[in-house]
Amino acid sequence: MGNRRTKKSGADLKKEIEDEMARVRLDYKRDYKETAFVSYDYITRLLTSTQPINKLRDSLRADQSTPEFEGYPRRKGLKNLERDVKQKAPKLYSVLLLVGKPQRIGQLLRDNVTDEIFGQVEGGVGPSCPKKYLRRCRHFQGIAEDFYQMQWHIPPILSDESHQIYPVECFRFPFVAAPEYIARGSFGHVHTVTIAKGHLRTNDYDQEPIVAYKMVKKDDDVTWDKLLREVETIRVRRHDNIVPLLASFSAGRENPLEKYCKKESLHMLFPHTKAGDMKAWLERDSWPQDLRNEEARRTYIFETIQGLVSGVAFIHREIQNRIAFHHDLKPSNILLFERTGSRPMWKICDFGNANLRDRDDTETVKTKDNVFGTYVYKPPEYFVKKEGEQPKHGRPFDVYSLGCVCLDLATILKFVVGLKIRSTYTMGTRNRIPLNPITLFTTIRRSSSVGSIISRKDAKEAVPTS
Repeated sequence: MGNRRTKKSGADLKKEIEDEMARVRLDYKRDYKETAFVSYDYITRLLTSTQPINKLRDSLRADQSTPEFEGYPRRKGLKNLERDVKQKAPKLYSVLLLVGKPQRIGQLLRDNVTDEIFGQVEGGVGPSCPKKYLRRCRHFQGIAEDFYQMQWHIPPILSDESHQIYPVECFRFPFVAAPEYIARGSFGHVHTVTIAKGHLRTNDYDQEPIVAYKMVKKDDDVTWDKLLREVETIRVRRHDNIVPLLASFSAGRENPLEKYCKKESLHMLFPHTKAGDMKAWLERDSWPQDLRNEEARRTYIFETIQGLVSGVAFIHREIQNRIAFHHDLKPSNILLFERTGSRPMWKICDFGNANLRDRDDTETVKTKDNVFGTYVYKPPEYFVKKEGEQPKHGRPFDVYSLGCVCLDLATILKFVVGLKIRSTYTMGTRNRIPLNPITLFTTIRRSSSVGSIISRKDAKEAVPTS
């Protein structure tokens, strides 16, 4: 009886992996994209389970009884083989199970072939186990093609260390369910998505499974280069007031519209916040409970402005002989992140219009194919074109936009939320050139609708209480 269980245990382990993939396919459906996968977390739990039986040990015992099992020193024993698989080759053994050749694990471990084979980058593609390596390695003789295809059933670990490139036709997304739409950003829509446990490794990730996900289709090389600038801008600029890039990679479409779609896309993962953006915060009807006190409001607004100035200065800083600029600073591109035990933090996001420049070339030319910024946050010189010249805009563009954001904050500090003071800012849209911030602030002060508020001795009367 025990012998029969041993002989079929390897097949049982394979079936459990296949059953898990079938379950994932039910939760994460796409018409023209294979979504079934198994996570590292699942593989770890499966191979370390000892109740009601030690499944891995039984599977390895069955492998040892086959003629193909060779190479692993018998003197090391079954327990050492089990330990080596758990510690050095859980993915390798799982893929071997899926291709029906788990017994080859002995010779592979003997020659120090471990999960490190999945960390190779060849021809810019990876990390993965390349076909060239598999065809060259004698241990994969006869199964190289199947092994290459099956490795994607356990998706790679996404990382913030570098931009990763994966084959369009093979890559499987480590998403627990289909992404859910939340907003539109530069070049693409933003969704929330749950990442399978163990498939995202980054210093800025606190293991919250839900992240913000942005996918942008590759339509032409010019746009693609601009998208990769966004990736590079954020990756090397880590700052408390800049939304960090958790991972970026190139692969196929997450939800293609046709079978065998080979179109490439850029995929980016960011921290997700439920607290919203500054635009919504500026337009709320009342102050948050912890900002009902005038001094608390003043301190909070000043700290917010200080943080944003620091963040923009860091974007402009020369890093690796290059400087950057955002080119679309505005309240809707500033997100609020709540933090346990401390005051919420505002962070700059959406670098879709960002640019990287050599330190000797610090400006961008505005052309019909290179339009950037949001109308009421653009500096006046953006709209002025001298004959025979192409207008160029660099860091001063961001400084003006930041000044407008600071003016937004200063205005609600002075005139409180809920009195629709911000409608005055839209006056700039009636003219070809937006108003100068000083002129704009003077206009607000002279407004009859707020004159009485300015003259009040007791400012608390103007603050909504609910």
